[in-house]
Parts: sequence; C-alpha cells; structure tokens
Amino acid sequence: MTDFYNRMADTALRLIARFGSEQTLHDVIPGVDDPITGQSTGDTPINQPVQVILQDYNLKESGMMYTEGQSIQRGDKKLIIAAAG
Repeated sequence: MTDFYNRMADTALRLIARFGSEQTLHDVIPGVDDPITGQSTGDTPINQPVQVILQDYNLKESGMMYTEGQSIQRGDKKLIIAAAG
C-alpha cells in the first residue's frame, strides 16, 4: 500500500511542477523581549520558495451545504502547495 501512496505523491509533485508556478511564502517570526536587559531581538523574516497552483472553486467543491456568504464565496480561490520539491 505504501508504494501506491508514494506513486500518487510523486505524480502530484510532477503535476504541480509542470502546471504550477514558483512563488515565495513570506512569514515573520516575532522577536522576544528580554525582561532583564529590556532589549528586543527584533522580528525575523522568513522567505520560503514553493511550487503552487492557484485554482477557482467549482460548484461541486464548494458543496451544497455552503451557500454564498458562508464559508466559500463567489470568486474565492484555492491554493495547492507542493509538500516537497
């Protein structure tokens, strides 16, 4: 069974690499204050390159239980990010 999942993961990564684009995720780790010295370490920015696919939600994926104005609204997008690569 593990071989099946490994093949599916490899296929997904190949498709994301082929049809996706390289983007950069930006994050900031907040600094900490030292109560003894009163100094702050400052924020640490982190930039991570990733392969992504940006898609629209279709009616089936939004589900009948989600009406517009609830969880998924008209014009919302979904982002698929490669887990490796």
